[in-house]
Amino acid sequence: MRIAQILLTKASIPEIFVKKDFLKELADEKYYDSLDLFKLDNVKKEVAQLMKYLSGDDVFITITNFNDAIETKEREIKYNFDNFRTY
Repeated sequence: MRIAQILLTKASIPEIFVKKDFLKELADEKYYDSLDLFKLDNVKKEVAQLMKYLSGDDVFITITNFNDAIETKEREIKYNFDNFRTY
């Protein structure tokens, strides 16, 4: 939520402006009520390319150490979390 809020303050940047509606959703606490793996993966894809615009901003640092594989019977998709990119 915090990252989306910060990015929204930079909506004059064209790359951010085109994603402002999605960022508004992310900035709303209600978005996370129904968050699942697939929505979270979409967030990563949509926001990752905007992270470069946060240089110098006060953003919380999150350190993760995932080493999980997730499989679902809902969809024929497997996720391997051993290869996370740092943003």
